[in-house]
Amino acid sequence: PPGPPHPALQPHQGRTPAQTGPPPKTLHHATSRQLVHFPALVVVVISAAALQALTTQGPPPEATPVPIAGGEAVTWNEVDRLISEQKFEAASDAVEAIRERARGQGDAAEWTRALVEETKLRMALHGYETAVRFLRAEPWPEDALSQAVLELYYANSLATYARVYSWEIRRRDRVETEGEVDLKKWDLEQILEEADRAFLEVWSAREEWGSESLGELSRYIHQNNYPPRIRGTLRDAVTYLWVELLANSSFWSPSESNEVFQLDLPALINGDLKTSAELDLADSTIHPLLKIDALLDDLEGWHNANGGVEAALETRLERLRRLHAAFDTEDDRLTIRQYLEELQESFDSSLEWWSTGQSTLAEFIRLEADPDALVRARAAALAGRDRHPGSIGGQRCNHIVASIEAPSYSLAAMAVDGAGRRSLQVTHRNFTELHFRAWRYDLRRFVESSEDYNIQPGHREAEEIMACLPDAEWSIDIPPTPDYRSHITYDVPQLEEPGAYLVVASMRADFANRGNQMVAENFILSDLVLVRRHVGSGYEVTVRSGAS
Repeated sequence: PPGPPHPALQPHQGRTPAQTGPPPKTLHHATSRQLVHFPALVVVVISAAALQALTTQGPPPEATPVPIAGGEAVTWNEVDRLISEQKFEAASDAVEAIRERARGQGDAAEWTRALVEETKLRMALHGYETAVRFLRAEPWPEDALSQAVLELYYANSLATYARVYSWEIRRRDRVETEGEVDLKKWDLEQILEEADRAFLEVWSAREEWGSESLGELSRYIHQNNYPPRIRGTLRDAVTYLWVELLANSSFWSPSESNEVFQLDLPALINGDLKTSAELDLADSTIHPLLKIDALLDDLEGWHNANGGVEAALETRLERLRRLHAAFDTEDDRLTIRQYLEELQESFDSSLEWWSTGQSTLAEFIRLEADPDALVRARAAALAGRDRHPGSIGGQRCNHIVASIEAPSYSLAAMAVDGAGRRSLQVTHRNFTELHFRAWRYDLRRFVESSEDYNIQPGHREAEEIMACLPDAEWSIDIPPTPDYRSHITYDVPQLEEPGAYLVVASMRADFANRGNQMVAENFILSDLVLVRRHVGSGYEVTVRSGAS
C-alpha cells in the first residue's frame, strides 16, 4: 500500500493505490505452538552489490571516447556494458581512465560522475571501507555543486555503512587515527561524527546551490515519489537525509535515549528559527532531536520565504513524525496530535498536501488507546481521501480507511476438549458470519506413519485431508464490531464422535479459494484427561474422565 514518500538517495519503488476488494485467500494451519501460513511465501532478495550501489545511474550521456591503456578508447556505454556483464575490474579501470581525462580537462560534471561510479565499483570489488577511503582521499572538483554532491554521497555512504555493519562496528574500541579515514578502525561514534561533519559541510553551503533542482543530479539522487514542489531541491535532499540519520535512535547514546523526556516538547513542536540559527550543529553533545528541529526550522523558513507553502507544511509534518516516534508517552503523543489538528484546521484545505497532513493525523490517532480511536482515525482519513482523492495524501488516506475497514480474524482451539464445550476462540472484526468444516482422521495411524516430529497434520497434510468430504459442517453469526477493533467470540464445535479432527474456518460459505481467508486448527474431541508427574527418571500418567 502507498506509505509516506521516501527521502532522497533511496531506490525508487513504485506505489499503487490500496486495493479495496476482498482479501486474498490465505490458509493457515495452527498447532498449539506455531502458526504456518500457506500456500505461498513471497521473498524479496537484495544482492550485496545492489545494497552497496547507493546511487543509481541515469541515462548515459553522449559517447565521449576516453583513451586507456593500449590506445583503446572507452565510453560510458562501454562501462555500462562491462557492469552488466559483472566485469567490475575492467569497468573500474575504464572509469579510472575517464576520471583522469575529466580531471585533466577540468570537466567537473564528468569528474564527479567518475568518482561516484568508481567508488561503487570499488565497493563491489574490495569492500566498503577501502572504497570510502578512496573517495575521501581522491581530489575533487572545486565547484560548489560538485563538492556538495560528493560530500553528500560520502556522508550517506558512512551512514549506510554504520547501519549495515552496526553489529560488527559496536564491538570495536575507540582508536584515534589522527584524521585518517579508516573505517576498519573507527568505532560507531567516530563514523557518525564524520558523517555529521560531511553533512554539515555540504549543508553550510546551501545558500549557494540550495534552490537547484535535482536535474542532472538525479543520476546520484533519486527524488522518489515526492512531487518536485515538495522535496524537489538539493537543499531538501541534504536536509532530509541528515534528519534521517539524526533520527535513527539506534545510533543514539544511552544518555541521549534516556534524556528525551527532559527536552522541552512544546518548544520542539513550535520551533524557533532565531534560536535554531544559534545552535552549533557541529557540537556532538547536543541532542539529535534539537539538531533535527534546527534543520527543519531552517528549511521551513526558506520554503515560506520563497512561497513554498506546501513544502513548508511537509517540513512541519516531518518534525511531528520524528517527535511522535521519539516521545512515546500517551500525554506527549496527545500533545503532538492536538497540535497537528490545529495545524490542519488553519491550513488551506484546497491545497493537495493538506490530505497528506490528514493521513499523518489519522496515523497518530490510530495509535491511541481510546476505544473510539479507530473511528476517529477513519473519519480523519475519509476527509483527506474525499478532498483530494488522486493526490499522494489522498491515496494514503484511502489505504488507512481500507485497512481499518478490512475484515480479519484468527482462530484458536483447545488441543483436547469434551463435547459441548466452548473449544474454539475466534478473534474477529468487520464481518458477520464464519463457516466451519471438520474432517476426522485416524490419529494413531498418522503418528505411526509420521516421518518427522509432527504428531498431528501440518499444512501439507491438511490440504490432503480437505480433499475428502467433511464429517461435519456448521456456521456461526459474528457480532458486529462498530469500533473497528478486534473482539473475541467463542464457539462450540458441532461434533459428536470422539476422535481427532482437522477444523477449518472460512469467511466464504463455499470454502472457495478466491477472496477468502481460511484457517485450520487441530482439535481432539475426548472426555479423557491425562494428568502426569515426574517419577524418578520417568513419568506417572493418570487417565481421568473430564466430566467428573
